[in-house]
Amino acid sequence: MGNAGGQWSCERWQGEELFWLLFSSYKLAECSQVYQRGRDGVNATERPAESGSPSFLPDICQRHAVLPIILGALLGSVLFTLLHSGPGHFDTIYFSLTALFMLWVVLTSIFLVCRMQSLAQRLSIAWQGSLAWLISIVVTVIYSTTAALLFPALIKQLAGPFQFVLHTALISALVTGLMLRYFYLQFLTSQRRESELEFRLEALQARIRPHFLFNSMNSIASLIPEDPVAAEAAVLDLSKLFRVALRKTDQLISLAEELSICKAYLDIEKLRLGDRLSVEWPSELPGFAANARLPPLTLQPIVENAVYHGIQPLPQGGTLSLQLSERDRFCYVMISNPIAAPQLHPRSDASRLGEEEKRSSSGNRMALDNTRQRLAAAFGDAAVLKNSRTDDTYIVTVRMPLHSQTTPFGLIVEPRSA
Repeated sequence: MGNAGGQWSCERWQGEELFWLLFSSYKLAECSQVYQRGRDGVNATERPAESGSPSFLPDICQRHAVLPIILGALLGSVLFTLLHSGPGHFDTIYFSLTALFMLWVVLTSIFLVCRMQSLAQRLSIAWQGSLAWLISIVVTVIYSTTAALLFPALIKQLAGPFQFVLHTALISALVTGLMLRYFYLQFLTSQRRESELEFRLEALQARIRPHFLFNSMNSIASLIPEDPVAAEAAVLDLSKLFRVALRKTDQLISLAEELSICKAYLDIEKLRLGDRLSVEWPSELPGFAANARLPPLTLQPIVENAVYHGIQPLPQGGTLSLQLSERDRFCYVMISNPIAAPQLHPRSDASRLGEEEKRSSSGNRMALDNTRQRLAAAFGDAAVLKNSRTDDTYIVTVRMPLHSQTTPFGLIVEPRSA
Protein backbone atom coordinates (compact mmCIF):
# COMPACT_ATOMS: atom_id res chain seq x y z
CA MET A 1 0.00 0.00 0.00
CA GLY A 2 1.38 3.44 -0.85
CA ASN A 3 1.51 6.55 1.22
CA ALA A 4 -1.77 7.83 -0.08
CA GLY A 5 -3.51 4.63 0.82
CA GLY A 6 -2.14 4.82 4.34
CA GLN A 7 -3.41 8.38 4.71
CA TRP A 8 -6.84 7.44 3.35
CA SER A 9 -7.21 4.62 5.89
CA CYS A 10 -6.26 6.94 8.72
CA GLU A 11 -8.59 9.70 7.61
CA ARG A 12 -11.68 7.69 6.67
CA TRP A 13 -11.75 4.72 9.00
CA GLN A 14 -14.41 6.26 11.26
CA GLY A 15 -17.39 5.51 9.04
CA GLU A 16 -16.32 2.14 7.65
CA GLU A 17 -17.52 -0.56 10.01
CA LEU A 18 -19.40 -0.97 13.26
CA PHE A 19 -16.53 -3.10 14.57
CA TRP A 20 -14.21 -0.09 14.60
CA LEU A 21 -16.71 1.83 16.68
CA LEU A 22 -15.90 -0.45 19.59
CA PHE A 23 -12.17 -0.48 18.91
CA SER A 24 -11.77 3.06 17.60
CA SER A 25 -8.81 3.77 19.84
CA TYR A 26 -6.87 0.88 18.34
CA LYS A 27 -7.22 2.30 14.86
CA LEU A 28 -6.34 5.72 16.20
CA ALA A 29 -3.17 4.28 17.71
CA GLU A 30 -2.12 2.92 14.34
CA CYS A 31 -2.66 6.34 12.79
CA SER A 32 -0.63 7.97 15.55
CA GLN A 33 2.20 5.54 14.76
CA VAL A 34 1.98 6.59 11.09
CA TYR A 35 2.28 10.21 12.19
CA GLN A 36 5.16 9.49 14.56
CA ARG A 37 7.12 7.57 11.93
CA GLY A 38 6.47 10.42 9.51
CA ARG A 39 8.05 12.82 12.00
CA ASP A 40 11.05 10.50 12.29
CA GLY A 41 11.46 10.40 8.52
CA VAL A 42 10.30 6.77 8.18
CA ASN A 43 7.48 5.70 5.90
CA ALA A 44 5.10 3.87 8.20
CA THR A 45 3.68 1.83 5.34
CA GLU A 46 7.14 0.34 4.78
CA ARG A 47 7.27 -0.99 8.35
CA PRO A 48 8.20 -4.68 8.39
CA ALA A 49 5.35 -6.91 9.44
CA GLU A 50 7.46 -8.64 12.06
CA SER A 51 8.24 -5.45 13.96
CA GLY A 52 4.77 -5.36 15.57
CA SER A 53 3.57 -2.88 18.18
CA PRO A 54 3.81 -2.62 21.94
CA SER A 55 1.25 -4.89 23.56
CA PHE A 56 -1.55 -3.09 25.37
CA LEU A 57 -2.74 -6.29 27.04
CA PRO A 58 -1.67 -6.80 30.66
CA ASP A 59 0.56 -9.74 31.46
CA ILE A 60 -2.27 -12.14 32.27
CA CYS A 61 0.07 -15.14 32.23
CA GLN A 62 1.22 -14.39 35.79
CA ARG A 63 -0.64 -15.71 38.84
CA HIS A 64 -1.08 -12.27 40.37
CA ALA A 65 -2.87 -11.13 37.20
CA VAL A 66 -5.12 -14.20 36.90
CA LEU A 67 -6.61 -13.90 40.39
CA PRO A 68 -8.42 -10.55 39.79
CA ILE A 69 -9.88 -11.94 36.55
CA ILE A 70 -11.20 -15.01 38.39
CA LEU A 71 -12.73 -12.78 41.06
CA GLY A 72 -14.32 -10.69 38.32
CA ALA A 73 -15.84 -13.83 36.77
CA LEU A 74 -17.28 -14.86 40.13
CA LEU A 75 -18.74 -11.40 40.69
CA GLY A 76 -20.26 -11.60 37.22
CA SER A 77 -21.81 -14.93 38.16
CA VAL A 78 -23.34 -13.33 41.26
CA LEU A 79 -24.77 -10.52 39.11
CA PHE A 80 -26.32 -12.91 36.58
CA THR A 81 -27.78 -15.02 39.40
CA LEU A 82 -29.39 -11.99 41.01
CA LEU A 83 -30.87 -10.94 37.68
CA HIS A 84 -32.18 -14.47 37.09
CA SER A 85 -33.51 -15.18 40.60
CA GLY A 86 -35.11 -11.82 41.24
CA PRO A 87 -35.19 -9.89 44.53
CA GLY A 88 -35.39 -11.81 47.80
CA HIS A 89 -34.07 -15.10 46.39
CA PHE A 90 -30.63 -16.41 45.41
CA ASP A 91 -30.55 -19.57 43.30
CA THR A 92 -27.36 -21.32 44.44
CA ILE A 93 -27.62 -24.02 41.77
CA TYR A 94 -27.87 -21.41 39.00
CA PHE A 95 -24.95 -19.55 40.57
CA SER A 96 -22.81 -22.70 40.70
CA LEU A 97 -23.48 -23.59 37.08
CA THR A 98 -22.95 -20.01 35.91
CA ALA A 99 -19.70 -19.67 37.87
CA LEU A 100 -18.43 -23.00 36.53
CA PHE A 101 -19.25 -22.00 32.97
CA MET A 102 -17.66 -18.55 33.27
CA LEU A 103 -14.51 -19.89 34.94
CA TRP A 104 -14.03 -22.44 32.18
CA VAL A 105 -14.44 -19.73 29.54
CA VAL A 106 -12.15 -17.25 31.32
CA LEU A 107 -9.36 -19.71 32.16
CA THR A 108 -9.38 -21.26 28.70
CA SER A 109 -9.28 -17.82 27.06
CA ILE A 110 -6.37 -16.77 29.28
CA PHE A 111 -4.51 -19.97 28.42
CA LEU A 112 -4.97 -19.45 24.67
CA VAL A 113 -4.00 -15.77 24.81
CA CYS A 114 -0.84 -16.66 26.73
CA ARG A 115 0.02 -19.40 24.23
CA MET A 116 -0.40 -16.94 21.35
CA GLN A 117 1.50 -14.13 23.02
CA SER A 118 4.54 -14.47 20.76
CA LEU A 119 2.28 -14.16 17.73
CA ALA A 120 0.38 -11.21 19.18
CA GLN A 121 3.62 -9.28 19.74
CA ARG A 122 4.20 -9.27 15.98
CA LEU A 123 0.76 -7.81 15.29
CA SER A 124 -0.52 -4.27 15.34
CA ILE A 125 -2.51 -3.05 18.33
CA ALA A 126 -5.80 -3.39 16.45
CA TRP A 127 -5.06 -7.01 15.56
CA GLN A 128 -3.98 -7.77 19.12
CA GLY A 129 -7.35 -6.59 20.40
CA SER A 130 -9.21 -8.39 17.61
CA LEU A 131 -7.39 -11.66 18.33
CA ALA A 132 -8.15 -11.56 22.06
CA TRP A 133 -11.77 -10.59 21.33
CA LEU A 134 -12.27 -13.44 18.86
CA ILE A 135 -10.62 -15.99 21.16
CA SER A 136 -13.07 -15.14 23.92
CA ILE A 137 -16.09 -15.40 21.61
CA VAL A 138 -14.97 -18.69 20.02
CA VAL A 139 -14.27 -20.26 23.42
CA THR A 140 -17.68 -19.12 24.67
CA VAL A 141 -19.46 -20.57 21.63
CA ILE A 142 -17.62 -23.89 22.01
CA TYR A 143 -18.46 -24.24 25.70
CA SER A 144 -22.06 -23.06 25.34
CA THR A 145 -22.61 -25.50 22.47
CA THR A 146 -21.08 -28.30 24.54
CA ALA A 147 -23.34 -27.41 27.48
CA ALA A 148 -26.40 -27.40 25.22
CA LEU A 149 -25.50 -30.87 23.94
CA LEU A 150 -24.66 -32.38 27.34
CA PHE A 151 -27.51 -30.83 29.34
CA PRO A 152 -30.39 -30.32 26.87
CA ALA A 153 -33.10 -30.46 29.55
CA LEU A 154 -31.42 -27.81 31.68
CA ILE A 155 -30.71 -25.54 28.73
CA LYS A 156 -34.31 -25.93 27.55
CA GLN A 157 -35.54 -24.57 30.89
CA LEU A 158 -33.40 -21.46 30.45
CA ALA A 159 -33.85 -20.97 26.70
CA GLY A 160 -33.60 -22.89 23.48
CA PRO A 161 -30.15 -24.21 22.50
CA PHE A 162 -29.69 -21.66 19.73
CA GLN A 163 -30.82 -18.76 21.93
CA PHE A 164 -28.51 -19.94 24.73
CA VAL A 165 -25.46 -20.05 22.45
CA LEU A 166 -26.36 -16.70 20.88
CA HIS A 167 -26.96 -14.95 24.21
CA THR A 168 -23.75 -16.22 25.81
CA ALA A 169 -21.74 -15.24 22.70
CA LEU A 170 -23.20 -11.71 22.72
CA ILE A 171 -22.54 -11.32 26.45
CA SER A 172 -18.96 -12.54 25.95
CA ALA A 173 -18.42 -10.13 23.05
CA LEU A 174 -19.73 -7.18 25.05
CA VAL A 175 -17.88 -7.92 28.30
CA THR A 176 -14.61 -8.75 26.52
CA GLY A 177 -14.88 -5.63 24.39
CA LEU A 178 -15.37 -3.44 27.46
CA MET A 179 -12.41 -5.09 29.19
CA LEU A 180 -10.17 -4.60 26.14
CA ARG A 181 -11.27 -0.99 25.93
CA TYR A 182 -10.35 -0.50 29.60
CA PHE A 183 -6.96 -2.17 29.11
CA TYR A 184 -6.25 0.03 26.12
CA LEU A 185 -7.17 3.25 27.89
CA GLN A 186 -4.78 2.22 30.66
CA PHE A 187 -2.12 1.61 28.03
CA LEU A 188 -2.70 5.04 26.47
CA THR A 189 -2.46 6.74 29.86
CA SER A 190 0.79 4.95 30.64
CA GLN A 191 2.27 5.80 27.23
CA ARG A 192 1.29 9.45 27.57
CA ARG A 193 2.85 9.72 31.01
CA GLU A 194 6.07 8.12 29.81
CA SER A 195 6.22 10.44 26.79
CA GLU A 196 5.62 13.54 28.89
CA LEU A 197 8.27 12.42 31.36
CA GLU A 198 10.79 11.73 28.60
CA PHE A 199 10.21 15.17 27.05
CA ARG A 200 10.62 16.77 30.48
CA LEU A 201 13.89 14.93 31.08
CA GLU A 202 15.16 15.95 27.65
CA ALA A 203 14.31 19.58 28.41
CA LEU A 204 16.06 19.47 31.77
CA GLN A 205 19.18 17.90 30.32
CA ALA A 206 19.15 20.38 27.43
CA ARG A 207 19.25 23.20 30.00
CA ILE A 208 22.27 21.61 31.65
CA ARG A 209 24.35 21.00 28.51
CA PRO A 210 24.81 24.61 27.26
CA HIS A 211 25.77 25.79 30.76
CA PHE A 212 28.29 22.97 31.05
CA LEU A 213 29.68 23.57 27.54
CA PHE A 214 30.22 27.31 27.98
CA ASN A 215 32.02 26.92 31.28
CA SER A 216 34.25 24.14 29.95
CA MET A 217 35.12 26.02 26.76
CA ASN A 218 36.04 29.09 28.80
CA SER A 219 38.38 26.93 30.86
CA ILE A 220 40.05 25.52 27.75
CA ALA A 221 40.30 28.95 26.10
CA SER A 222 42.19 30.31 29.09
CA LEU A 223 44.68 27.42 28.81
CA ILE A 224 45.52 27.72 25.09
CA PRO A 225 48.01 30.65 25.27
CA GLU A 226 49.67 29.35 28.45
CA ASP A 227 49.86 25.56 27.97
CA PRO A 228 48.69 24.14 24.60
CA VAL A 229 49.49 20.55 25.66
CA ALA A 230 47.31 20.87 28.74
CA ALA A 231 44.59 22.46 26.60
CA GLU A 232 44.70 19.45 24.27
CA ALA A 233 44.33 17.09 27.24
CA ALA A 234 41.41 19.18 28.44
CA VAL A 235 39.72 18.88 25.02
CA LEU A 236 40.04 15.08 25.24
CA ASP A 237 38.48 15.16 28.70
CA LEU A 238 35.69 17.36 27.38
CA SER A 239 34.99 14.94 24.52
CA LYS A 240 34.64 12.16 27.09
CA LEU A 241 32.16 14.23 29.05
CA PHE A 242 30.07 15.06 26.02
CA ARG A 243 29.84 11.46 24.94
CA VAL A 244 27.98 10.99 28.19
CA ALA A 245 26.01 14.23 27.89
CA LEU A 246 24.66 13.22 24.49
CA ARG A 247 23.30 9.91 25.71
CA LYS A 248 19.57 9.27 25.80
CA THR A 249 18.08 10.45 29.06
CA ASP A 250 16.41 7.11 29.80
CA GLN A 251 19.79 5.38 30.08
CA LEU A 252 21.07 5.10 33.62
CA ILE A 253 24.76 4.79 34.42
CA SER A 254 26.58 3.49 37.46
CA LEU A 255 27.68 5.78 40.27
CA ALA A 256 31.28 4.80 39.52
CA GLU A 257 30.92 6.02 35.92
CA GLU A 258 29.31 9.27 37.06
CA LEU A 259 32.19 9.85 39.47
CA SER A 260 34.70 9.29 36.64
CA ILE A 261 32.86 11.99 34.68
CA CYS A 262 33.16 14.35 37.64
CA LYS A 263 36.86 13.50 37.91
CA ALA A 264 37.41 14.33 34.24
CA TYR A 265 35.64 17.65 34.72
CA LEU A 266 37.75 18.47 37.78
CA ASP A 267 40.90 17.69 35.78
CA ILE A 268 39.84 20.39 33.31
CA GLU A 269 39.22 22.89 36.09
CA LYS A 270 42.46 22.03 37.89
CA LEU A 271 44.42 22.87 34.76
CA ARG A 272 42.82 26.32 34.84
CA LEU A 273 42.81 27.01 38.58
CA GLY A 274 46.05 25.27 39.46
CA ASP A 275 46.83 25.05 43.16
CA ARG A 276 43.73 27.05 44.02
CA LEU A 277 41.66 23.90 43.49
CA SER A 278 42.34 20.81 45.56
CA VAL A 279 40.15 17.72 45.71
CA GLU A 280 39.52 15.23 48.49
CA TRP A 281 38.45 12.07 46.68
CA PRO A 282 38.00 8.51 47.93
CA SER A 283 41.22 6.60 47.26
CA GLU A 284 39.15 3.51 46.39
CA LEU A 285 35.48 3.45 45.46
CA PRO A 286 33.27 1.19 47.60
CA GLY A 287 31.56 -1.80 46.02
CA PHE A 288 28.12 -0.19 45.94
CA ALA A 289 29.41 2.47 43.52
CA ALA A 290 29.20 -0.12 40.76
CA ASN A 291 25.65 -1.13 41.73
CA ALA A 292 23.96 2.23 42.28
CA ARG A 293 22.36 3.68 39.13
CA LEU A 294 21.50 7.28 38.33
CA PRO A 295 20.81 9.51 35.30
CA PRO A 296 23.99 10.72 33.55
CA LEU A 297 25.31 14.14 34.59
CA THR A 298 23.51 14.09 37.93
CA LEU A 299 26.48 14.83 40.18
CA GLN A 300 28.58 16.75 37.64
CA PRO A 301 26.48 19.95 37.80
CA ILE A 302 26.77 19.86 41.61
CA VAL A 303 30.56 19.57 41.34
CA GLU A 304 30.58 22.36 38.76
CA ASN A 305 28.60 24.62 41.08
CA ALA A 306 31.03 23.87 43.90
CA VAL A 307 33.91 25.07 41.71
CA TYR A 308 32.31 28.11 40.07
CA HIS A 309 30.21 29.43 42.94
CA GLY A 310 32.35 28.27 45.85
CA ILE A 311 36.05 27.82 45.19
CA GLN A 312 36.70 30.12 42.21
CA PRO A 313 35.58 33.38 43.93
CA LEU A 314 38.00 32.75 46.81
CA PRO A 315 41.44 34.33 46.23
CA GLN A 316 43.13 31.45 48.02
CA GLY A 317 40.89 28.80 46.43
CA GLY A 318 39.75 25.83 48.47
CA THR A 319 39.15 22.11 48.71
CA LEU A 320 36.25 20.24 47.17
CA SER A 321 35.39 17.20 49.25
CA LEU A 322 33.38 14.16 48.16
CA GLN A 323 32.28 11.43 50.57
CA LEU A 324 30.39 8.20 49.88
CA SER A 325 28.45 6.09 52.34
CA GLU A 326 25.81 3.35 52.41
CA ARG A 327 22.98 3.01 54.93
CA ASP A 328 19.65 1.17 54.94
CA ARG A 329 19.88 0.17 51.26
CA PHE A 330 20.53 3.76 50.27
CA CYS A 331 23.66 5.34 48.82
CA TYR A 332 24.67 8.79 50.11
CA VAL A 333 26.93 11.20 48.22
CA MET A 334 28.02 14.33 50.08
CA ILE A 335 29.81 17.12 48.21
CA SER A 336 31.12 20.10 50.19
CA ASN A 337 33.09 23.21 49.27
CA PRO A 338 34.17 26.43 51.00
CA ILE A 339 32.27 29.64 50.35
CA ALA A 340 33.28 33.25 50.67
CA ALA A 341 32.33 34.97 53.90
CA PRO A 342 30.51 38.32 53.43
CA GLN A 343 33.05 40.25 55.52
CA LEU A 344 35.85 39.43 53.08
CA HIS A 345 34.51 41.94 50.54
CA PRO A 346 35.37 45.67 50.75
CA ARG A 347 32.44 47.94 51.48
CA SER A 348 33.03 49.96 48.31
CA ASP A 349 32.36 46.85 46.24
CA ALA A 350 29.27 45.79 48.18
CA SER A 351 26.78 46.76 45.46
CA ARG A 352 28.69 45.07 42.63
CA LEU A 353 29.35 41.95 44.65
CA GLY A 354 25.73 41.82 45.73
CA GLU A 355 24.63 41.60 42.09
CA GLU A 356 27.23 38.91 41.41
CA GLU A 357 26.06 36.91 44.41
CA LYS A 358 22.46 37.11 43.19
CA ARG A 359 23.45 35.78 39.77
CA SER A 360 25.58 33.08 41.35
CA SER A 361 22.78 32.04 43.68
CA SER A 362 20.29 31.95 40.79
CA GLY A 363 22.55 29.71 38.69
CA ASN A 364 23.22 27.45 41.65
CA ARG A 365 19.49 27.06 42.38
CA MET A 366 18.71 26.29 38.74
CA ALA A 367 21.29 23.49 38.61
CA LEU A 368 20.11 22.02 41.91
CA ASP A 369 16.45 22.24 40.87
CA ASN A 370 17.18 20.50 37.56
CA THR A 371 19.11 17.74 39.31
CA ARG A 372 16.39 17.35 41.92
CA GLN A 373 13.72 16.98 39.22
CA ARG A 374 15.76 14.42 37.28
CA LEU A 375 16.27 12.32 40.41
CA ALA A 376 12.56 12.52 41.22
CA ALA A 377 11.67 11.49 37.67
CA ALA A 378 13.99 8.47 37.85
CA PHE A 379 13.35 7.26 41.41
CA GLY A 380 10.37 9.18 42.83
CA ASP A 381 10.48 9.83 46.56
CA ALA A 382 13.28 7.29 47.03
CA ALA A 383 15.87 9.85 45.86
CA VAL A 384 16.49 13.05 47.81
CA LEU A 385 18.75 16.06 47.24
CA LYS A 386 19.38 18.38 50.18
CA ASN A 387 21.61 21.43 50.43
CA SER A 388 22.78 23.30 53.51
CA ARG A 389 25.42 25.84 54.46
CA THR A 390 27.41 27.02 57.42
CA ASP A 391 29.40 30.24 57.74
CA ASP A 392 32.16 29.00 55.44
CA THR A 393 30.97 25.70 53.90
CA TYR A 394 28.29 24.69 51.42
CA ILE A 395 27.12 21.05 51.50
CA VAL A 396 24.97 19.11 49.02
CA THR A 397 23.84 15.59 49.94
CA VAL A 398 22.26 13.19 47.44
CA ARG A 399 20.48 10.02 48.52
CA MET A 400 19.79 7.29 45.95
CA PRO A 401 18.30 3.79 46.34
CA LEU A 402 20.45 0.71 45.98
CA HIS A 403 17.59 -1.80 45.71
CA SER A 404 15.78 -2.75 42.49
CA GLN A 405 14.17 0.21 40.80
CA THR A 406 11.85 0.70 37.86
CA THR A 407 12.74 3.76 35.80
CA PRO A 408 10.02 5.91 34.14
CA PHE A 409 10.59 4.01 30.92
CA GLY A 410 10.10 0.54 32.31
CA LEU A 411 13.78 -0.36 32.79
CA ILE A 412 14.29 -2.66 35.79
CA VAL A 413 17.57 -1.88 37.51
CA GLU A 414 18.85 -4.83 39.52
CA PRO A 415 22.05 -4.23 41.50
CA ARG A 416 24.75 -6.80 40.98
CA SER A 417 26.27 -8.42 44.02
CA ALA A 418 29.55 -6.86 44.95
